[in-house]
Amino acid sequence: MPIPKELRKKLEEDPSITGISDPVEERKIRIYVESEEDAKRVLMEMPEIKIAGVSYKVEPIVSGRFYALSRVRPLVGGISVGNYRITAGTLGMIVRDKKTKQPLILSNNHVLTQIMLGVEGEIGDYIVQPGPIDGGNVPEDVVGKLLRFVSIKLPPETNLVDAAVASVEVDFKELEIRGIGRVNGMGVAKEGDKVYKFGRTTGLTSSTIMDTTATIKVYGYYSPDTYAIFEDQIISSTPLMLGGDSGSIWVNERREVVGLGFAGSDRFSCANKIQHVAELLDIEIPKGAIVMGEPILAITALSSIISTLISK
Repeated sequence: MPIPKELRKKLEEDPSITGISDPVEERKIRIYVESEEDAKRVLMEMPEIKIAGVSYKVEPIVSGRFYALSRVRPLVGGISVGNYRITAGTLGMIVRDKKTKQPLILSNNHVLTQIMLGVEGEIGDYIVQPGPIDGGNVPEDVVGKLLRFVSIKLPPETNLVDAAVASVEVDFKELEIRGIGRVNGMGVAKEGDKVYKFGRTTGLTSSTIMDTTATIKVYGYYSPDTYAIFEDQIISSTPLMLGGDSGSIWVNERREVVGLGFAGSDRFSCANKIQHVAELLDIEIPKGAIVMGEPILAITALSSIISTLISK
């Protein structure tokens, strides 16, 4: 159902507004915006909107920018990708082979191989963007081929990473993640640090690190009821990822890469330490020049925005 023309005009004319809902029975209108600053501004400029003589309270929601789950060129971190036989996960980012300096696609083993179908992949498997569930097909959407991966071992053996890399055969943006921007090398995950990720399913989200030395059981490898044990893992204090976000890169507030997201529950999300990923895959994430004036990452719950405004 089309939204009222007054709302459509705001959606079209304000570049920071990403969406507007129809008025609801509670007499409120949800306005989706790109950033926390946009949400603050919306609340200050239009705490309510009048339509046909009726006043509606405005509820700003930070959504980030919406993107179509479709072909993206040049490649950038945070988009749909996958082995041509699976569903889809997230392209973490473009990294470099430590020896040859060849650009590589970094994601999870279970995104770039077929392990969730009962077998690991074969070197040379096609990698498509978007992932198959999002419409990716061979050959038109092939962006590279599986180059190497760290095998997932079952108990009594343990694992450090769920990680793989593929070649890059199309244009790409190095060191860049959608919704986050350019990253600046690798950092060490520390308890209490705020981290961000951009994933195929949930886009840009943030949380804080609550554990950096966890040993966990992760189900679903080779079969739904089979688990693998992962040591020395990072755990976030709240859910940072959902299904389809696997392969997302975790970045701290200094724009350093600290983890490769790969698993989670309905309460927490889990990531491999990027140092283990780099060592086992023989890759590097070079430090990149951060462009002056780039916005600082910031995602805050609506309640905290409102509290800040009230306190003023």
